[in-house]
Amino acid sequence: MIKIKIPHLCQTEQRYELDILLGEFLGLAFEVETYDGDVIEITRPLCPNKYGDSYAGSAQCKNIKHHALP
Repeated sequence: MIKIKIPHLCQTEQRYELDILLGEFLGLAFEVETYDGDVIEITRPLCPNKYGDSYAGSAQCKNIKHHALP
């Protein structure tokens, strides 16, 4: 299960974007919770990622190399 932590700012908009992209478009199951941070955290087993406001994140997984990212 994918777990997503979003900042308290613009919760409705962020949840809508996640529902469309991850839920409807990709068909993924996920949970969303808010926290006092300033980045979006997406956590899967063994693969955490953090994304800033611009959604430009850095891969934290050891098996993902920079050249493989879009």
